[in-house]
Amino acid sequence: MRTHQLLSQLAVAAADRPPRLRFAPSPTGYLHLGGLRTALYNWLLAKKLGGTFVLRLEDTDKARNFQGSEQDIEESLEWAGLTPDEGPRRGGIYGPYRQSERIAKYQETAGELVARGAAYPCFCSPRRLQLLRHEAHRRGETPRYDNRCRFLSVAEARSRRDMGAPFAVRLRLMEDDADGFVDAVHGPTRHDVSAVEGDPVILRTDGSPTYHLASVVDDAAMAISHVLRGSEWLASTSKHLQIYRVLGVAPPVFAHLPLLCNPDGSKLSKRQGAVTVQDYRLSGTPPGALLELLTLSGAGFHVGPTVGRILDEMVSDFDLSRIVTNAASLDLARLPDLCKTHTARQIIDDRTRQSMVHEVQDMVHQKFGLQPDEALVDRVLQLRKGHIERLRDLVADDVSYIWCPVEINTTELQRSSPHFAVICLEAQRLLEGCDWTNPKEILQRLRSLGHQETGVSFPIAARCLRLVYPHARTGQVLQTSW
Repeated sequence: MRTHQLLSQLAVAAADRPPRLRFAPSPTGYLHLGGLRTALYNWLLAKKLGGTFVLRLEDTDKARNFQGSEQDIEESLEWAGLTPDEGPRRGGIYGPYRQSERIAKYQETAGELVARGAAYPCFCSPRRLQLLRHEAHRRGETPRYDNRCRFLSVAEARSRRDMGAPFAVRLRLMEDDADGFVDAVHGPTRHDVSAVEGDPVILRTDGSPTYHLASVVDDAAMAISHVLRGSEWLASTSKHLQIYRVLGVAPPVFAHLPLLCNPDGSKLSKRQGAVTVQDYRLSGTPPGALLELLTLSGAGFHVGPTVGRILDEMVSDFDLSRIVTNAASLDLARLPDLCKTHTARQIIDDRTRQSMVHEVQDMVHQKFGLQPDEALVDRVLQLRKGHIERLRDLVADDVSYIWCPVEINTTELQRSSPHFAVICLEAQRLLEGCDWTNPKEILQRLRSLGHQETGVSFPIAARCLRLVYPHARTGQVLQTSW
């Protein structure tokens, strides 16, 4: 049933307008993992349908706007490979793409809704609204507006406005607007909001819009064909559909994505791990690994989870009808293995490995002040693929010996065993002519060092590799003075 309705609705939407999807975050902080997943699913469907991906910033709540948030959102999307086709940076014919630059349009639309009787001015003071909330809490009820101002006559409302009384604009919820709609994820959906909610504010007293008004005005003006957003907005969609009907604009296809939560069902928070994209960007996490982790939360693909998928493969596998409705569990414990897989895949690719070589060279230079040659870095990358999660693992303190000359106290090592000099010479003999790109061969040869005749354990014997290595590679004889 759901699949048939979904396909029919998608077919109608595709026939009526070009596919245009948007990601519309509020710049109130660094981009959250839930926001990145919403952006990813909108981007995937846009590319799947051959359409356009739009970034729009809902920045009208000045009190909550966070300095640097807009830049972080744009840089995080580009880092993840989800570069918008239109947006504040790139522009486009439907701009501007910041809601703070579109205030006049919202105010004009609010006036139009009032003129058509779909909305009305509300003159209730903040104190009265606060008293209503307190009284509702006292009775154990959900706070709601009592719709007092919707019963004012047109003449009385005009008189108050002419006298300069401050007012907001509220949407007049209608009982006959509860017929429901078909959501692309949840299927047939109905929320009789007029029975449980008071009329919502769509324009604040300072002239700024709320989400209910601004999102509809912008989606209509920007010809958005599909809206993929969090399921917290599912119950509000009937309000938005009412505005579309009054304005005479065909609504987009709505798809409400499941909430992202921890495996125990709790809300994502810093206590369980990093929750902002910036945290992962700064840690050197491969973007593909993080994106794939998000796709494992909420499903949405007609091919089963195949570790190591890149964006192009995600696009071809994406299936909107397969997104689940229950809360999506984000298992961060899976990320390390995904990082190893995606890093290994990049190393295998000759083109990406070349850029990785240069990146590691820069890291080594910054950390140790050395400049390793490309051949060495390339060899290290290939030897460590499947083992490292991030490139920065190669410049960790505990593996500095890869790049830095190691000072070995031979006197101290000689005390480990009276046979240590013999072991060094034996190790040189064993390692001469071995395949240095084959760690298994090296290990197999070294294990024979710990034989009973010398009384030296393998861990101690293996330490001589740092002494023997350059001589074994060049064929020189190890000179010892002890």
